[in-house]
Amino acid sequence: MRRLALVVLLAVAAFVAGRAASANRLALWEIVQTQCAPAAAKGEPLPAPCLDVEPRAVVIKDRNGVAQVLVIAAERIKGIEDPALLGPDAPNTFADAWGERALMRRFLPSAPESMGLALTVNSAEERSQDQLHVHVDCLKPEVARTLADFTPEAAWKTMSVSLAGHTYFARAVPDLSTSPFRLLAEMPGAAAEMGEWTLAAVPQGERFVLLAGRHGGPGGGHAEDIQDNTCAIAR
Repeated sequence: MRRLALVVLLAVAAFVAGRAASANRLALWEIVQTQCAPAAAKGEPLPAPCLDVEPRAVVIKDRNGVAQVLVIAAERIKGIEDPALLGPDAPNTFADAWGERALMRRFLPSAPESMGLALTVNSAEERSQDQLHVHVDCLKPEVARTLADFTPEAAWKTMSVSLAGHTYFARAVPDLSTSPFRLLAEMPGAAAEMGEWTLAAVPQGERFVLLAGRHGGPGGGHAEDIQDNTCAIAR
């Protein structure tokens, strides 16, 4: 019996240690620093999962999804709560991500070129990585259908319909030239608690709809819920 108990304890300890080892919250930053950036600096072919290296952003193929790519800030920015995103020299990572969307078609040639895509950043509480990154992936078909009939206003307003089970704040913008992080900070109280928020940008005709949700509140803190790793909309 004691031997069995010892075996069980060792198995549990190994499981816990394995979970701890796999919970590396700087894994994306390490990929940027040790794989993508060094290869680009040497003019060498980029190793997997690296896809592109630009001055402000690095793109990798995410391990989840048939075509999802991640656009990662090239400088050390922890996440949506980082004050650097509201500073005068802040990178516009959403705009950078939109410019890299064509890389999805390396893995799924039928992936949407514009409509049917979404860019998302999760809240500090509901993300797994502590390096700013934008998820570039397909919309869930039911979300795309709902947004097709939705007319956003030019200021933040609570949506009258739900998306993937959540009711977001939404606003329309003509393009992504103004950082969505700055626009989110204009919402009353948001600038002081940016880490509580999640943010998405979805193309709608000639404009974009920005969606914002709050951890524990409207929209929740995980805008990635509106995306579909299988990219069913492409089929």
